[in-house]
Amino acid sequence: KSGEGILDLFSELKADGTTLIMVTHDMDVAERAERIVEVRDGRIVADDRTHDGNKTDEKIGVAS
Repeated sequence: KSGEGILDLFSELKADGTTLIMVTHDMDVAERAERIVEVRDGRIVADDRTHDGNKTDEKIGVAS
């Protein structure tokens, strides 16, 4: 399957209630997720919630 087909499959699995954890360097792919945790040099630098794949400014506590 193509990359887009795999992402569509992930969307179908999510709709069925399956929790998925995806690791990617592609922010276009990451932005389809409900939550994006950004890790830099082994540390969490951002933990953002999105709604329906649209990023919001809502931040979740991140240790500095």
